Order: sequence, then C-alpha cells, then structure tokens
Amino acid sequence: MSGFSFACERTAVRGMPIFLESSHALPVVDIALRIATGAEFDPEGLEGLARLTLKTLRMGPEGMSEQRTEDLLAGLGARLHVSTARRALRISGSVLTRHLEPFFELLSRMVLRPALRPADLARQRRETHAMLMAQLDDDDSLAARHVRKLALGDHPFARSLVGTPASLARVDVAKGRAFLAEHLRRGNLVFGFAGDITGAQAEDLVLRYFGDLPAGRTKRPTPSTPKQPRGRRVRVVDKPERTQTPMAFSTLGTHLTDPHLDGLIVANTVFGGTFASRLNGELRTKRGFTYGASSSLGRAEKRELWSMQSAPEAEHTLACARIHLELMERWVERGVSQRELGAAKRFLAGSYAFDVETPSKRLEIRLDRHGAGLDPDAFVKYPARMRAVTLQQANEALRARLSPDDMALVVVAEAEQVRDDLAKLPGVREVEVRPFTQPLD
Repeated sequence: MSGFSFACERTAVRGMPIFLESSHALPVVDIALRIATGAEFDPEGLEGLARLTLKTLRMGPEGMSEQRTEDLLAGLGARLHVSTARRALRISGSVLTRHLEPFFELLSRMVLRPALRPADLARQRRETHAMLMAQLDDDDSLAARHVRKLALGDHPFARSLVGTPASLARVDVAKGRAFLAEHLRRGNLVFGFAGDITGAQAEDLVLRYFGDLPAGRTKRPTPSTPKQPRGRRVRVVDKPERTQTPMAFSTLGTHLTDPHLDGLIVANTVFGGTFASRLNGELRTKRGFTYGASSSLGRAEKRELWSMQSAPEAEHTLACARIHLELMERWVERGVSQRELGAAKRFLAGSYAFDVETPSKRLEIRLDRHGAGLDPDAFVKYPARMRAVTLQQANEALRARLSPDDMALVVVAEAEQVRDDLAKLPGVREVEVRPFTQPLD
C-alpha cells in the first residue's frame, strides 16, 4: 500500500466537474450526482426540507407513478438511491452498461422534472414521523443525538437533517419546488462515474441531459467555529426500566485542515478505534461492564466533536462513567506509547485497502473530498501519512485539541436512579433531566 496509485480522469462540461474511475472488468456503471446543497440550507423552522424534498423527488418524474418508475428501474437492471448530508444532496445508482443511457435519461427527468406530488410528499412525511418515533426506542441513538445537541448547542453542526414533527408539517410541495429551483444550477453539480464507461461517454451524457441548467452557484453559509462550554455537563435522558444505560461523552476535536489531524487519528485508534483499544479492553475485556466501548473523531470544515460511548448494565452506570473519564484524562495527559503507536499506524495503513478496493469506493472518496474543498486525489497518500506520524505528534495533538475537563455527557437511564450519583462525578457543573419523548431543542 505504500506506493499505490489509481488513475482518475477529471474533466468538466459547462462548469460541471466530472470524475471518472474507468474499469471494464464488469458490464456495470456506477453513477453519482452530488448537488452542493443540503440540510444547512433548510430555513429556520423548516428543518428537514432538503431531505423530504429529495426523498419525494426519488418517487418519480412528471408523468410517471412511483410504481412505474420502480418497474422501469427494475427492467433496466438498475438501482437508485438518495441521501442527504449537511453540505450536499447525493443521488447515486448503478446500471448495466447496455442500459446506461435510458437510466441516465430517467435520472435527469427525476432531478429536473420531478413529480413532487402532494400525496407522495405526505407519504414521505409519514415515514419520517415513523422513523423519528422509532428512534425513541433506540437508546444508543438517543444518547448520540442528545450529546451532540448538548455539546454544540445552537451551532449549525447540531441542526437536524431529518427535522421535527413541527418543522416537517410546514414543508409542502411549493417549498420543495422553490428549494430545487434555487439550487439546481450548473455550479452546484458534480458528477461521478465508475466502471464500464469512457470519458467521452460521460461528458456527452452530462452535456445533453444537464447542459441547459442555469449557470451559477449557491453561496454557502460559513459556520463559525463551535465553542466548548466550560466544565462537565450531564444530561440524563429519562427512560424508565432500563437494564442497560447507553452513555455518550463529547468534546471538541479537530477539523479537516488541522495540522494535528493525523496525530489525532492515530491516537484515537489507540484509545477507542479498534476492538483491541484501551477503552474496550478496560470496560469490556477486563471489567465486563459492557459489550463494547469505542471512540470516534468527527471531521468537518470547522472543529467537530470527538466522542466516546458504551452501554453498560444499569448497575455499573456510575462506575463505567467514572472509568471513561479517568481513562480519557490519563490518555490526554500521558499520551500513547511507542508500541501502541506502531500498532495503530500499521492497522490504519493496512486496513485502508478496504476503503479503496473498488472504483466506486474511490469515486465516493474523491467526490467527498472535492465537496469539502480538499485535493480529491490526495487520499492515495493516506497510508504514508499515517506511517509518518511520530509519537511526539500524536501526543502533542491530544494535548492541543482534547479537553477532558470540558465535556458533555449523556446517559439514557431512569433518572431517579442515576441523577444524584452522576452529579458526584469530578468536575460536573450541572445535571439536567429530559424525558426521552421530549424533542431536541
């Protein structure tokens, strides 16, 4: 992996970038359309607009029912998916090579002339409501969503992609059409193709089916750097009769262009990034408090959250929370060892092969990096970057970026059983209780 490289054709048609990862091993083409807009453009009080509009768009173009659209996709041997992120909408799919053009024509009709029927939107709203209700039964999800809100407060990074029942009720077809009209511009579109296709074919498809879109690019909002409130703050998501108590801890970490990023990636792998990590070894293997414990390092254009999480048995809630904090304090203060560093670097450099093993995976990485304003091709240097991290860089990164004293902690538990004990944790400034059914602010 030290010297691998992958050829990627890069071109543009009428200002629309095209990335191409050709491979003629199979008669299949993967296609990705990235629209440089997303949930960050949802107006205040209309959270979920981008996602709900995209989900409804997927149900078919003008003049075609959802069933007819699905039948046509099946007849073409094709799959089509949509997803919403904070900074982008993505439409992706795959199709047999011989049906490439009719598939791309259908995709263009769905994007440029979507039906957006009120009945379809109402159905997507109901499905989203059902998903929000199902999340109330997922204690791990509850902990993760609440700790993000507790740590980030009103910062845009904490806004919901999905929305709330109140905001979803305000979304209608007219608002969806207005959203698309504002953002469907050539400067917002990036195309990716992988598989059995040539550059000339890709350029021709994009020009013919999307070349008449208006020019221009939506001006992106520039989020401020999140601020970390001082001290340790605890929220108990009150849910009765818990035999396990999922918990999540978060503090500010790193960002995409941070000079400490690589050091933090390696150090986090040591602490909670693998099954053999310190965190999992102490809480699962040694003490048997939980089935697993891990930590993760978020990355965005501004500082994102570093988090750790586990789900101990209820009787071990306080002890587990205390050990989480003690382990983190020791990790930041004393750093990692040379042996741990070497093992983490070997793991990161070696396992990266699985992330880039197919043309479609490499295409996704390039599109994501391009959307973040990074060099789309620099991912090939990742294994070498990980191997180059020194012990000093890893340990300096910990001390420079992570603050064990300034944490948000969320526990999903029966409040009266844990509230007073959690207040006794060192450095805790406040403990608040929220019913698990209460929507996030």
